[in-house]
Amino acid sequence: MVDLTPFATFTSMRRADIYKFVGNDPRTVKSIEELQNLLSGNVPDAFSSILGTSIIAGDGLTGGGTLSADVTLNVGAGTGLAVSADAIGIANTTVTAGSYGDATHVAQITFNAQGQATAASSVALHLPNTVTFQATGGAAPGTTFDGSGAVIVDYHTIGAQAAGSYLTGNQTITLSGDATGSGTTAIPVTLANSGVTAGSYTNANITVDAKGRVTTASNGSGGSGSTFSPFYDSGVLAISAPVLANFTLANSSGAGGTMTALNSRGIVLKIPSNASAVSSAMTAVVSQSAFTASAFINPCWTQIGNIFIGIAVQDSTGKVDGFGYRDVSVSTTAGAGAISSHFTFTSALAVNTTSNGTFHFEQSAPHWLRVQLTGGNFVSSISFDGENWLQLFSVGATSFLGSTLSSVGIVAENNASGFSVFVPIMSFNNTTP
Repeated sequence: MVDLTPFATFTSMRRADIYKFVGNDPRTVKSIEELQNLLSGNVPDAFSSILGTSIIAGDGLTGGGTLSADVTLNVGAGTGLAVSADAIGIANTTVTAGSYGDATHVAQITFNAQGQATAASSVALHLPNTVTFQATGGAAPGTTFDGSGAVIVDYHTIGAQAAGSYLTGNQTITLSGDATGSGTTAIPVTLANSGVTAGSYTNANITVDAKGRVTTASNGSGGSGSTFSPFYDSGVLAISAPVLANFTLANSSGAGGTMTALNSRGIVLKIPSNASAVSSAMTAVVSQSAFTASAFINPCWTQIGNIFIGIAVQDSTGKVDGFGYRDVSVSTTAGAGAISSHFTFTSALAVNTTSNGTFHFEQSAPHWLRVQLTGGNFVSSISFDGENWLQLFSVGATSFLGSTLSSVGIVAENNASGFSVFVPIMSFNNTTP
């Protein structure tokens, strides 16, 4: 630092003399006036504002002051911190550095709000040497802890437990009913006999129970499909004989029709001679929107009568819509045989309306009739092989019937005097769609 005391009283000085004092750098003092101001204590305005400024200690600091003298700022040590000279560090806690906890001890540690461990120790694990199971109403069994983590229960020392209240070994399990057997570790199971004699059967007639077991079997008299129709192939289309219990018989007033089983071959609907006698064999519909009902029949009646046979659909009010054919060998010039026909019946099975189609055929051959509910229409068809179908009629499903259907089946009218009509129903299928 340059001592300017010798120049405190000068009034004028050559610049060269000043250089001798402050050195040869002319930037040290730019003018005699500046040197005079420094010597006299007159500080220029540019520096006076700085000298009046203070340094204020912020968060975590102490000290500070104006710039008229040297200013010191000190770092305040908070919890867990230590300041020494120019170094800031984490203060030591009272915890002894090391590892805590082992195979037989668990570490117990205390932490402060700053996350520092303020206390630590190892606490021994306490496991009982004996574990006791107390049975309800009885003495404690002999149970020990062997130190390896296993609990050993000796069932021989259970003591006052009631006999049979605990297992002492494998128990015998016995099966009964449709399957029988007994054993302790493995159980050989024997299926109970269903009552059928084991053996082979020809054209078998069988009965199957709800569990899928054949309960009766006998040799049948059926042959190949050609017995029913020269075009029928049993390997392509199976014959499913209807069950009498699934159908309900209904007769018009004074009809006297009957419905009987055909010894595992289906059912037969018989209508005695009577003017406009109508009988039906009906089963529940499977859908209100779409279904297919088909029947394989082989009807017989007098060739001089006037009859109607068809598949019919009944609504909830009892009205019936029938699709099939009628024998018109007497009343038409088209020749002998049958003609496709559409009949409607009132709730009393009385004929309501009739309309003939254009299809004529020889009705003496076995054949299939079918009615499909599809797209809001009843579509009726006939087939002589069960595979190829000829459409007979298509009418609106609600053109005669109501919107709620109840049943579908076979309907027949006998209007021949002195002769009965027989309709053997050898197959009836009712499926969706």
